[in-house]
Amino acid sequence: MIFLQVIWIAAAVLIVLSLFLWVALLAAHIVAKRHDLRAAGFSEVWLERLLDVLDGTQPPEVLPVPASREEAEAVISLLRSIGERFRGSYGERMSLVLEQIRAADLGLQLLRSRSSNNKVRGCALLGWCGPHPAVQPALENALNHRDSRVVLEAASALVNRGTVSDIVLIVLALCRSRAAKSLLARDLFRRWGETDQGNWSALLERDWTEDGWILLLEAAGASARGEWTPLIARQAKHPSPLVVQAALAALGVLGDPQGAPAAEQACRHERPQVRSQAIKTLGACGESNLALPLMEFLLADESFEVRRAALQGMLQFGGRSRLMEMAPTDYWQHELFKEAGLQAPPEA
Repeated sequence: MIFLQVIWIAAAVLIVLSLFLWVALLAAHIVAKRHDLRAAGFSEVWLERLLDVLDGTQPPEVLPVPASREEAEAVISLLRSIGERFRGSYGERMSLVLEQIRAADLGLQLLRSRSSNNKVRGCALLGWCGPHPAVQPALENALNHRDSRVVLEAASALVNRGTVSDIVLIVLALCRSRAAKSLLARDLFRRWGETDQGNWSALLERDWTEDGWILLLEAAGASARGEWTPLIARQAKHPSPLVVQAALAALGVLGDPQGAPAAEQACRHERPQVRSQAIKTLGACGESNLALPLMEFLLADESFEVRRAALQGMLQFGGRSRLMEMAPTDYWQHELFKEAGLQAPPEA
C-alpha cells in the first residue's frame, strides 16, 4: 500500500508541475505576443515619421523622444531595418535622428545592464551615435569586461566613432580577452588602419604577442602607407609563422618594392602556407627578372598549393611563353599546366 501511495503522490506532483509549466509557457507566450503587438504599433506610428525626416521633407526636430525603453528599442530596430534595406543611403541624417531620439541614453542604459547580451547591444548602438560626454569613458571601460563579445563590440564602436584615443589599449584588451583571434577583430583593425593618420613608428617597434602583431599588421596593410614597409618587413623574420604570413600579406597589399627582399627570403620558409603567401607578395612588389626564376624553382615545391601559387605568379609576370617551353616533370605539374590552359606536351 505504501508503494502505491508513493506512486499516487508522485503522479499528483507531476500533474501539478505540468500544469504550472503549461501556465508559465502560456503566460510567456501572451507577454511575447503583447510585446510584438506593441512593437508593431510603434513601428506603424514611427515609420512615416522617420521616412519624412530621412528623406529631408521634415527636420529631425519634429521627432518626439520615445516615451519608454520599449518604444525606443522598437524605433532603433526600425532604423536598423531601414539602414540595412537602403545600404547606408541615409547615413548622415540617420545620425541626426539618433541624436534627436536620444539613442545614446538608451545605449548607455544597456551598457550599464548586468546582462552581457545587453552590453553588446549597447556598445553596438553607441558606435553609431553622435557626440555625448558619457559615451567615450563608458566604451573604454567596457574594454575591461570579462566577456570577449563585449570587449570586441566596444572596440568596434570606438573605431566606428573615430574616437580611438590609444590603439594600444584596444590591442591589449582584445588580446587579453582572446577576442583578437576573431575575424571581426581583424576587420575592425583594417577599418582603423584605413582612417588613422598617426605616427605608427613606436607602435610597430613594440614587442607584441602573436595575436597583437596579426591585428596591427592587418591595419598596416590597409593603411596604404609605404613609410611603414621597413618596419613591417622585419616581422617577416618573426618566429611565429602566422605573424610572418600576416606581415607578408601586409607587404603584398602595400605593393612597395622595398618589401620584395623579405618576400624572396620567405619563399624558402619551412611552412608551405608562408611560402604561398611569399609568392603572392613577390608578385605584388617584386621585379620580374628576379621573381620569375624563383617562381620557376618553386614549381617543383613539395606543396601543391605552393606550386599553384608559383604558376599563377609566373603568369601574372607575363611568363606564359616561358612556361610553354617547359615540360612538366611530374603528374602534379602536368595537372597544374592543364588547369592553367597551357598547351604543355604530355608526359613521356
